Amino acid sequence: MVAREAHMHGDGEYDAPVEFGPDLPVLDGARAATWPYDEPPPRMGDSEWPLPGTDPDGAGMQHTIVWKGVPDDFLEGLKLVVRSLLNNRTPLGVLERSSWARSRLSDGSVAAAVADLKYFARWAHERGISDLRDVDGPTLWAYVTHLKSLGVSRRMGYNRGWALTRLWLHSRYLPTRHRLRQPRWEIPGQPSLTEFFGPPEKYVENTTEPIDPDTWDVMWSWAEWFIREPGPDIVRAKEARDAMRAGLRKKVEPGDEARFKEWLAARERIGEPLPGWRYHGRLGVGREYIALQANVGLGAVRRFEAVPVERSAPLDCRIEGRLQGRPWTNFIDYYEIDALVEHLATAGTIIIAALTGMRGLELRSLERGCCRRVDRGSGRPPGYEVRGKTFKTTDSDGNAVRGGQMRDAPWPGIPPVPQAVQILECMHDDALLLPSYIFGSKPGRAVSGQQLNTCIQRFMAWCSTTARQAGLNGAAIPEDPAGRITVRRFRRTMARVVQLRPLGRIANGVMLGHASLRTTDGYGSLVFSEQRDTYRQEESLAIAARLLSLAERLDAGEGVSGPAASDLLSVVTEFAGKHLTPRQDEAVRENPDSALYENDHLYLMCVYRADRALCHPDRAGSPNSNQSPDLTNCQVSCPNVAYTDRNIVDMEEAARQLRAVAASPEAPLFLVVRSAQRAERMEEIIAKHRETRIVNPRDVT
Repeated sequence: MVAREAHMHGDGEYDAPVEFGPDLPVLDGARAATWPYDEPPPRMGDSEWPLPGTDPDGAGMQHTIVWKGVPDDFLEGLKLVVRSLLNNRTPLGVLERSSWARSRLSDGSVAAAVADLKYFARWAHERGISDLRDVDGPTLWAYVTHLKSLGVSRRMGYNRGWALTRLWLHSRYLPTRHRLRQPRWEIPGQPSLTEFFGPPEKYVENTTEPIDPDTWDVMWSWAEWFIREPGPDIVRAKEARDAMRAGLRKKVEPGDEARFKEWLAARERIGEPLPGWRYHGRLGVGREYIALQANVGLGAVRRFEAVPVERSAPLDCRIEGRLQGRPWTNFIDYYEIDALVEHLATAGTIIIAALTGMRGLELRSLERGCCRRVDRGSGRPPGYEVRGKTFKTTDSDGNAVRGGQMRDAPWPGIPPVPQAVQILECMHDDALLLPSYIFGSKPGRAVSGQQLNTCIQRFMAWCSTTARQAGLNGAAIPEDPAGRITVRRFRRTMARVVQLRPLGRIANGVMLGHASLRTTDGYGSLVFSEQRDTYRQEESLAIAARLLSLAERLDAGEGVSGPAASDLLSVVTEFAGKHLTPRQDEAVRENPDSALYENDHLYLMCVYRADRALCHPDRAGSPNSNQSPDLTNCQVSCPNVAYTDRNIVDMEEAARQLRAVAASPEAPLFLVVRSAQRAERMEEIIAKHRETRIVNPRDVT
């Protein structure tokens, strides 16, 4: 049967939809033309559909849709709708409700939608429904009611319902027998999915767990040391091993048998065991290394049952790297090279990820030559920049650009970054900086995120084992309380560190590539409710330092004003100057009366009380919103606000600068008006502070 795509004409009518056929290609048009693999692209009758990924020539993840588990009655219809999802835009214009959905899905999103549709198909099949056409409105509503009764998360319930909305929207591309009726939640006047499952959870901060400071410090030190000390040794050893392998013969030539017997007899006479290697926990004879040492074909290496074996196949290369003043190893083993290369590549990846804040896909898509030196002029040290792709860009319809595009602003780099890039480039000739084969995977693509995360675990284990063997038990990498270390967590951790530095907020915005500093603040904040235990020491020190500084300034005659002035003085009077035991330290952190924060951008102090905070207008409906203030949404009319003399001094300087901008003949009109308005508001706060400031805690009655 000849299949025809459904295309919409100007009058809103569509051509005949696609009919199912086992040999019908899954991918159509441009997607089929760019299929990157040697094996043929999938066809409709296949039980598994491998997809090309976002960036098949680089770092994009390849997804595979597995059709096992789909009821036979629904299989044909679901395959047709998924084919449509892969090749057609979703006709969102049909929706009568506003939607932020994208008209085109990434392969990963299609795979996620398939999982949701498979769940629905099984649910419907268990209720005796055998065709999508037989799914009526009450059945669809019963389905979302069923999801809610299970207690699934809001996100899962919404996504599974929205998957059926997409199925309905793509029904116009399907034969009549596979079309779905319009879901009740997409009919105006009926409850929407958002109303049914509730609004999405809102978090002040990025919810990715940053790496524990103790774990981070030790792991970073090992990664930097590995690049600097063992790194050059490993590169030389790899070159030596590769040169040896180039001379390896597999076929047996005349004289090989005699040479091998002589070599073996010489080992037996001196009682030296055969070189071996360990594979899956078992010690085996190193036949490849022996063939090279004896200068024979690989097939001649046999008949050594009575000779003992030990793991020792040293390479002839010098060791210059040091650990605590001693060589980090006595020799590098022929069979250890691949594992050491993996560790070296992992260390380099940690350095780059930690110092640039790249997303995982951005990191894995880097290419050879991505790091460049930037001369900053006479007398100034050089800088470095890393150029690569970003995958957060969208086209005019808001859809992700397949394959990404070059980032407008390069990532700035400091010396460890070019060192890491350089040593990675020394280990291979691939165009990609992080090809999969140096991480122990099949060649042909960049390393996958999953493989890289596994390599990080192996690198950490190697470092901890090496530390213990060297008697450096304190240098073993401690476990992170939040769990497994992944590349995703490096970006969040870097932002946390940078945010504490001078001008850190701006630096974070540049490095992370955020258009909004509100988004940047979400990455760099330290008070996310799930992180209080992870950063207990850091948070306690910050609280103690803030209270001590305020106490000293108040004793010196500094005044305070604002709605929360009395609360601020009470907090400082109760906690300042105390030497805290660990239990008292915990009490300070958990005591709501010690919740004192400073907003450097609005020049104010926040004596945080959740029940009256204006920064969380939805605090009553969100369990996480009232744990700490949202300093990116401070309201100067908030009852939690207080001002110190130091805040006012900074505000006066800011107001002077704003007045200068407003008076500049070169400033555009909108900036003149805005600067004048902001300066006026600041001057009102300054004047009120001078009239109402409290100088001494005893003045509070």
